[in-house]
Amino acid sequence: MGINIAIDGPAGAGKSTIAKKVAKELSFIYVDTGAMYRAMALYLLEKGINGDEKISEACHGADISIRYENGEQQVILNGKNVTSFLRKEEVGNMASVSSANPEVRAHLLKLQRNLAVENNVVMDRNYHSSECRSKDLSDCKCQNPCQQTISGAYREGRSLRSGGNPERYY
Repeated sequence: MGINIAIDGPAGAGKSTIAKKVAKELSFIYVDTGAMYRAMALYLLEKGINGDEKISEACHGADISIRYENGEQQVILNGKNVTSFLRKEEVGNMASVSSANPEVRAHLLKLQRNLAVENNVVMDRNYHSSECRSKDLSDCKCQNPCQQTISGAYREGRSLRSGGNPERYY
């Protein structure tokens, strides 16, 4: 059973930045759920599914995990490293479509929980994790108790990250 750290907080608070740094410092896996959604999109495209049809039944054939090689995150889809394909425009477009599918979200949540059970992980709330809206992140993603950290950012800190425009977050 792995050690799980969950970082929760408002948009623009720096959750992902903190999670990545903590994961690197502790040699944990940063559960990059966005990359997992893109890997699912790639899988669906490789299966010839390019719209809403058949996504629900096809998504269950995708086995997606994350590992690190030479300090770099690698996304593995059904045993193949697909990291270099995840930033293609068609993959991003399909991720937007497939992430709205409840079966895709449920399947990826199961895979994320498996990562958390089998490995030491750091995770943050992700745009796609709509099932987390009314729960805190650790209850949502971790079957086992998580160490939860709440991340916040003052207006000035957000201003620095937004190029000097503090209104961007309000």
